[in-house]
Order: sequence, then C-alpha cells, then structure tokens
Amino acid sequence: MPCPGATPLVIWPLALWLTITTACLTLAVVHAHVWFRNRRAVANAAFAVLAVSVAALGYTELRIVRATTVAEYGRWIWHLQLPVWSALVAIVWFVRHYLHAGRPWLGWTAIALRTVALVVNAFSSSGIIFLEIVSVEPVTILGEPFAVAQGVPNPWMALAHLSLLFLILFVADAVRDLWRRGERRRAITIGGSIVVFITVGTMTAALSFWGVARIPLVVMLLFIPIVVAMSFELSRDLIRSARLAADLDVKTGELRESEQKLALAADAANAGLWSIDNTTGRLWATPRALDMFALAHDREHGLDDVLRLIHPDDQDRVRAFAEGAPGRGDTPASIEYRVVDAGGAVRWYASHGRTQDSGAPGRMGLMGVTIDITDRKRAEDETASQRVELEHLARVATVTELSGALAHELNQPLAIIMSNAEAAQQLLERSPPDLSEIRAILGDIVAADERAGEVIRRLRNLLKRGEPNRQPLLLNEVVRDVVQFMRADLVRRGVVVKLALAADLPPVLADRVPLEQVLLNIVGNACDAMAGNAFGDRVIGIATGTAAGMVSLRIHDAGCGLPAEPERVFAPFFTTKEQGLGLGLAICRSIISMHAGKLWAEPNADRGATFHLSLPIVTGAQ
Repeated sequence: MPCPGATPLVIWPLALWLTITTACLTLAVVHAHVWFRNRRAVANAAFAVLAVSVAALGYTELRIVRATTVAEYGRWIWHLQLPVWSALVAIVWFVRHYLHAGRPWLGWTAIALRTVALVVNAFSSSGIIFLEIVSVEPVTILGEPFAVAQGVPNPWMALAHLSLLFLILFVADAVRDLWRRGERRRAITIGGSIVVFITVGTMTAALSFWGVARIPLVVMLLFIPIVVAMSFELSRDLIRSARLAADLDVKTGELRESEQKLALAADAANAGLWSIDNTTGRLWATPRALDMFALAHDREHGLDDVLRLIHPDDQDRVRAFAEGAPGRGDTPASIEYRVVDAGGAVRWYASHGRTQDSGAPGRMGLMGVTIDITDRKRAEDETASQRVELEHLARVATVTELSGALAHELNQPLAIIMSNAEAAQQLLERSPPDLSEIRAILGDIVAADERAGEVIRRLRNLLKRGEPNRQPLLLNEVVRDVVQFMRADLVRRGVVVKLALAADLPPVLADRVPLEQVLLNIVGNACDAMAGNAFGDRVIGIATGTAAGMVSLRIHDAGCGLPAEPERVFAPFFTTKEQGLGLGLAICRSIISMHAGKLWAEPNADRGATFHLSLPIVTGAQ
C-alpha cells in the first residue's frame, strides 16, 4: 500500500549517497588497476570488490528508503542480498590475504551460510527478509522521510544473521592473531572497525526486520568506516610502494654507476669478468675475458668453448671448478691453470669464482673474474731457482764450517783401518799365522771402511743440488742422525746434547737433506752461542712432540740469547758472528716454509734461546 505522507526527495540525502557511491567506485577503480598491474595484490582486488559492493548497497538502500509502495520496497529488499553477499565474501577474502589472520573455517562458514541465504532469497518470491510486507510507513530523520516496512518476518532470515555472526567471529579471531603478533594498529583500524560496525549493522537490521524497532535501513553508512579503514591501510602500502620505487630508481642509477666503475677497474687490472649458468652452461663474459680465451664477440659461448684452450693436464680441474658450485656465499674459490694459445705458447691464468642464485628455482650461476698471472709465475720460478741456488751455497758453507768435524770423522775409521792392517801383516808373518785373529781384524777393517763411506755419503748428499725429494720421515730419526753426525764436533766443543724425543711420533712429509741442514744450522748456532760458557755449562736440549696436527721440535740452549726483537735473527744478512754471512737462519725459515711448516725463536726465561719448528703430519698418519 502507498506510504502516506511521502514527499519528494530533497537534496541532502541524494548528495550524501551520491558522494559515498562515487568515492567507493573511485577507490574500486584505483585498487582494481593495482591488482590488474600486479596479480599478486589479492588484497587490492578484494577491496575493489568490497567498494563496488558498498556502492551497489548504497544505491539499493537509497531506493529502499525512498520506496512509496509495498511492491517497490519488496523488489529492492530482494535485490539487496546480492551486494551484501559480495561484501561479506570480499571482507573474508581481504582479511585472509592482507592480514594473514583468522581461522579459515570461520570465514568459509560465514560465506557458506550467506550463500545459502542468497539462494533462498533468489527462489523466494517474497525474499528471505519477509514472508509478507503489510505496509510501508515513513520515519522522519532530519526533516526527511525514510521508508520502514511492517510485515511478517521470514524465519530463514535467521540464516542471514547467523552468517554475519560467523563473520564477526572470524574477524575477531583475526584481531586476536594480529594483537599477538604485535600488529596492534592494524588490529584496531581494520579488525576493530569491521567487528564494531558489522555488529551494529547486524543488530540494526535485526531490530528493524523482526519488528522490534522502526529503524530505516542504512547499512551502507555502517560499511563506510570499514572501507575507510581498509583504504587507509592500503594507501599506506601504496605510498610505501611509491617510495620503494623511487628508492629503486636511485639504487638502479647507483648500480649502473657501480657497474661502470667495476668495468673500468677490471680493464685497468687487465681482468676479465664472466658468469656461467650451471644449468645451461651458457657463458657471459666481458670483451676482455673473451679476448683472453680467444673467443668471438659476436656469438654465444659455453663452458666447452673455454675448456678447448685449457692445458690438457688442467682441463679436469677447471671443469670441476666451473661445475662444482665453488665458493658459496661470502667464501670465493680460486684456481690457477694454464692456457695454450693458437701459437702453442703457454700462459698462466687465475680465476676467482663465487656461486650465486640466478633467480630461477633450482638454477645456480657461477660468476667470477680471471686475470693473467704469467709474469707472476715466471717471477716465482726465477725466485724458486734462486732459492735452490742459495740453499746449495748455504749447504756448501755449512759443510765448510764442519770440515773439522768431517776430517775427524774420516780420520778415525782410516786410523782404525791402518792399525788393523799393520796388525794383520804382523800376524801373517807368524808361523803358523793366527787365522781367527786375522779374520776378526779384517771384520774391523770392513766396519771402519763402511763408517768412512757413510761419512762421505752424507757429505755428498749435503752438497748435492736438485729438486726436493719429499717422503715420509720420522723426525726422531733425523734428530738422532744429525746428533750422531755432529758427535765429534760436539765433543770437541764440550757440548752435551740431551734428547727428549716423544714416542710413537707420526711421520712428516719432508726432504731429509735440507731438513738435516736446518738442524745442523740451529744446533751449530747454539754451540757458537755457548762458546763463552764454562765446560759443563754447555748443554743443548732437543725435544719432539705433537700439537694441533703438527709435529713440533724444540731446540734450547744456555747461550747469549736473542736480540730485543727475536724476529731479526731470521732477516737476511743479520749476524752476530764476525765471519758470518747472516743467511743461515733466513734459509732455514725458507726451507721450513717450503715444507708448509713454521720456524720461530723465543728467549728463555733465564738465559739462552729456544728455537721452535713445526711440520704438518702426513695425512692419515694419526
């Protein structure tokens, strides 16, 4: 029946609804565009659906509150259920994808119940709100009439209200999750606004439709704070994205400038930059790197193109370096190898690489730099040759200094041979000759001859030049041999050597001859340092042991000690001897360094010095 007393619509309600609707549609277009440009921005899509739903809800409610007949009111209250359904779905969607909170089953239950209510409304001629609308009466608000229906409530309407209850529970649960995570601003602005205004809207609709109070339908006004809260949070994200984009532009410019500086530095250092995709084997390289491997600039290359130029003995190592994902994170890997150019000349290159994620799942890339180290290798070879020559000269000097001891060692067996030979001649002149005694004398001659041959063999080994011949050695045996070799000189100088050699000492990988030279030099220096001591006060202690995977040797004396800076004794040409060259200890340290060991000196607490030597244990010996 007609609504008595209805008056034509005046300007302010229409202006209010039009303003809100326009604002909602504008926000919907903006955030739909954001989602269209970035399909992962699901929250923006959900907000766009909510804004459109609120706009449709506003238009439908405007037609409802201005209805003048029962049929008009019933038609528009029937259409109202669709934007309410889409708004509820959009809220659940937004909360799950933007806030990442709330129990999903609560949200799905709210959507399912509202969907059933929408289906019931669609197949009911009178809708889900009323079984029958009896009348439409006006309620005046701020001088304007708003239509309010009187009728018989539909029991199915409880289903619609139940869906809103589950929506409130879902959002309240999300608010609790946000609060626990410390996101309290979002919990209040978004979650709090949804809970409060959906609750007020549900209560208002229930009081009106169940006939408890004569309240016009203005649910859209209760959705506006929710839209504003969501829009505020999304706008903050848009502003943050704009700032990040601006920062990205700045960083991109800085990166481009950094790349230019890096390329300039690489060219100045004659270094080639490159990267390899370990999945496809495709090679990217700067022009300098392509030239180093004689590769064309106008086509793509792979790892196999580089390996063709690598020296055959190094190809397997280079392939393992390129394919074995070296140097993850902040730890780069390095390799040195030879390259054979078109003319057959061999050059040395050094490559440093680091594995990095190429961006695609399961794909890793190796990037690095290559430099030409041929000149450095030549200098190293020359240095090594000079070192060998210097060590040879040092051995000659050492043997010269020990010539007295060597003469004594040789004179002793020769004297024995001479005296035994003379005794044998006398025994042969007897009749009959004493054959058993002659046999014993001949045995002594053979032993003395072997002793003299051993002395000569040691002298020849000490003077022999050549490449190092490293093999597993027991340091205790080397120490005993050196002490035995110096026995005569030690006796002549009145020096006593006390040995404290550890049992079951593991072997070291070393060349016996230069190692003996080191011990000879240090022990000889200790004897010189104690030359001013009284007889009986000239004691050298030699001890061996193990520590931290190394075999250790300690030689301590009671001599004149070390200078204020002990490291000076290892400096070339530093000497305290009038006739010394100052090269002995420098050469000794060089020899030990070539064996991957260490040699250093420390002053004793009372007097004298202790020289420490450490050599790595042979792998697998422990």
